[in-house]
Amino acid sequence: MTPRALCELIPHTGRMCLISALVDWDVERIDCRSDSHRSPDNPLRHQGMLHGVHTIEYGAQAAAIHAGLIGRQRGNPPGSAVLAGASRVDIRATRLDDLPGPLEIQARCVLGLGGNAVYTFAVVHAGKELAQGRLMLVRPGGKPRAEGR
Repeated sequence: MTPRALCELIPHTGRMCLISALVDWDVERIDCRSDSHRSPDNPLRHQGMLHGVHTIEYGAQAAAIHAGLIGRQRGNPPGSAVLAGASRVDIRATRLDDLPGPLEIQARCVLGLGGNAVYTFAVVHAGKELAQGRLMLVRPGGKPRAEGR
């Protein structure tokens, strides 16, 4: 998928689409890659730096792309999942903009309820985990219901 096609699955446009590539995915998980952390015009930069807390947004975008792909596979109407909350987050990186290689972003769906879902995520650089945690995604207008009912 092109970066533009990936952006169609999230509620952001333009430079705010942080994921560069879809590496692999299945019904439970997604693996993505990004180089946007090194871009001087990354919209999340503050005073020239991209802080480690922004790993949450990278994880949320990977999870939203996954939710969009699953929804498309199930024939659901287009719509973007949005981040409703993050918990159990462990950030081990102070900043991201000085990392030389791509970020690897993994997200795994641990619970799906209608258009809403709970994901775990991890952001890795050069084999070192920079952050991990849980994310709650909701689909605006979605009605909570157990999958398969």
